[in-house]
Amino acid sequence: MPDMADIVHRRREERAEKRRRSGSRFLAAGLGLGYLFSILLAVGIFAFVLAYADLTRDLPSIEQLPILLNAQNGLLLQPTRLYDRTGTQVIFTFQSSASPRLYLPLDHLPQSIVDATIAAADSGFKTHPGYVLSGLENPDLHPTLAQKLAYDLLLSAEPPSLQRALRERILAAQITSRFGRDQVMEWALNSANYGNNAFGIESASELYFGKPAGKLSLQESAMLAAVSRSPSLNPFDAPKAAAQHALEVLLIMQALEMIEEAPSTPASPVTPPPAEPAGNAFVSLVMDQLSSRYDRQRLEQGGLNIITTLDMGLQEDTLCLTRIYVQRLAGAAGDESNCEAARNLSALPQANLAQPSASAVILDPRTGQVLALTGETDPEGESPHFGAHPPGTLLTPFIYLAGFTRGLGPASLVWDIPAQGLQDPALAYHGPMRLRIALANDYLAPAQAVLEQMGAGNVTQTARSFG
Repeated sequence: MPDMADIVHRRREERAEKRRRSGSRFLAAGLGLGYLFSILLAVGIFAFVLAYADLTRDLPSIEQLPILLNAQNGLLLQPTRLYDRTGTQVIFTFQSSASPRLYLPLDHLPQSIVDATIAAADSGFKTHPGYVLSGLENPDLHPTLAQKLAYDLLLSAEPPSLQRALRERILAAQITSRFGRDQVMEWALNSANYGNNAFGIESASELYFGKPAGKLSLQESAMLAAVSRSPSLNPFDAPKAAAQHALEVLLIMQALEMIEEAPSTPASPVTPPPAEPAGNAFVSLVMDQLSSRYDRQRLEQGGLNIITTLDMGLQEDTLCLTRIYVQRLAGAAGDESNCEAARNLSALPQANLAQPSASAVILDPRTGQVLALTGETDPEGESPHFGAHPPGTLLTPFIYLAGFTRGLGPASLVWDIPAQGLQDPALAYHGPMRLRIALANDYLAPAQAVLEQMGAGNVTQTARSFG
């Protein structure tokens, strides 16, 4: 029988072997987990790199900001202007004559407007890196001044999404790191929208308080800081709301220890200037078309020069002609001395309508471009709006054009005589005549006869070929 020492020795060896095997299994498991973790980490890093590359693809350069907001010739210091087709004549400017744009360095502004803007728009301005992560669920929120700059000047054309919200924060961090907080504040104050086409603190101060921004009081600063957050709630359009928001800003300033005590009375703005013309009917049409590419604030923000299709000479002739015809419809003799177009067109019979009105549009039939357009015009002048009118004989040229493509000519014989369904005792009939005479005088009976001869389908096809 083995002695007790051998038994103890073998058992020790068996226990040692078990520990070695167990340690090997743990080591193998640890190595496997480490290997798996390394793979997952590599995949995660790779996915992050791909996601970041996709997020920053075509990211606007923050170097555009000095170009847009340069104190001497920044693009946004110039209002958006609409030009005629030659690009030389301005037909409308998005700027109030009472508030011209002027860039002010930060050291030319009172500390009250800086503090009020921080209190109203970005209470953590001095501590965060230019952005905050809160608000990601709502891309239309821009909770810091740097984020607002990034959105307004670099990302406003992008649709709202989580991706845009993240891109906005990336740009905000870059802007703050590259240019510093003072420059961010200076740009924010000189580009903010204060309502009524007042962009920049100097423009807003002159418009609402009739003084340079360097002389703003604490209450005035609080009111303008509040308006920069909600431009529609400004002292002219919503005085009670503007005053209430200004008092709220003052309370926030007190809570942030920027002031010792918040004043209980808001600032008193000046009397609003007379409303300026909103443009004519052509400008209204241009705005409708631009709305598909730019929102209203981007247009008002400035820096855009827009070339339209308007032929200025033709527009002036169309406007004066429309006015003279309306005067004739009202029973008054229109002054044709300064309107060559009225002398070149056929005379309109004198009438005495109670509320006459007319509008006109001239198109280039090859391209569909609007060359001239007048809105609803009455004896008082032109309106920027359009009125509904029956087409009248607007389609008769297409009737004759269909005839020209099928054998008729300007000298073809037509008859201005009563026809089936077109017998009006008030009309004078003129018998046989050349087609060109019937067209120039807008006689209905010959047009009706040609329409029946050509067929409505052919006339419709001809009209559609013009769009």
